[in-house]
Amino acid sequence: MDRLEEELLADFDEDGETFEFAGLWLKRPADLDKLVKSQNTRVREVVASIGRDEDLDVLVNDPERDVRLQVAEWGRDKDVDVLVNDSDPCIREEIARQGRPEHLDLLINDPDYSVRSMVAFFHLQSRNG
Repeated sequence: MDRLEEELLADFDEDGETFEFAGLWLKRPADLDKLVKSQNTRVREVVASIGRDEDLDVLVNDPERDVRLQVAEWGRDKDVDVLVNDSDPCIREEIARQGRPEHLDLLINDPDYSVRSMVAFFHLQSRNG
């Protein structure tokens, strides 16, 4: 791990919450440009949690679930439109949790019970107003 990656992870681990240190990193776009391409999954996950659009554009297709989950949690339309079809049920459950009707309709017959349960929760909520 290089110095830049160590610095990012130290900031995150010290703070425990991305929002506390994200502003400092957003002022360092050249460093984020390097870190988004890191071989270290944890580094890419933290970069995704910072939420810079150009990083999310890259990381939406990351091979690691935890990175894609961070992207999904931002809820950008173009990302959730891709991730609604993700192979990992945790990602699809997060998309269902966001409650967008067009995605709930796609996930209603999902093969995973937890995804279908989340869809059912939103359907019940909409009935009960």
